[in-house]
Amino acid sequence: LYLIEDAHEVTQYLKERFGKEKIYIMGFSGGSHIALRTAALYPEDYIAYIGMAQVVTDSTERDTAMYNYMSDKFAQMGDSRALNTLESYSEHLDDGAVRCTATWREYVDLLHDAGGGTILNHTEFQGIIMPIMLCHCYTIPEKINYIRGLKMYDHSPLNDELTDYDYRTLIPELQIPAYFISGEEDFNCPWP
Repeated sequence: LYLIEDAHEVTQYLKERFGKEKIYIMGFSGGSHIALRTAALYPEDYIAYIGMAQVVTDSTERDTAMYNYMSDKFAQMGDSRALNTLESYSEHLDDGAVRCTATWREYVDLLHDAGGGTILNHTEFQGIIMPIMLCHCYTIPEKINYIRGLKMYDHSPLNDELTDYDYRTLIPELQIPAYFISGEEDFNCPWP
């Protein structure tokens, strides 16, 4: 959990730099893994935790919510090819749940095609990557490193840690206030 310790070190730096006893900590999507765990371990450092597109569980419950969303959307669109791809990525269990059998990237790319991913009705490329590449506030090396980071993530220790978790049982409460901001159509990190 080296990233949690890194977040703790950054927290100490920020508290000292700004002369504060406590600061806010926010995690967005995949970053909410790190921020939530950090807030749970070091509540004395934070005023509150803010989770945007909070990840909650790596389970068939999440996969089923994603599957149902995509199945409904693709049926509404009349997109039989996407429905067939969804079925090829899904295992239907005896209890009615669905397990994703594809890679996470393949499942999420399909979710973006259904309009329910990170940015409503945009692919990750359209909604995140292109705006970053076109933004003047980033240098060329920062843009290149962003792309390199995307490619490295699937093989990172963080990605390896993030299987078979359920924060409802791992971190059922925090010792600080917590605020969650979730998009109604975000089934990458489904709010239900």
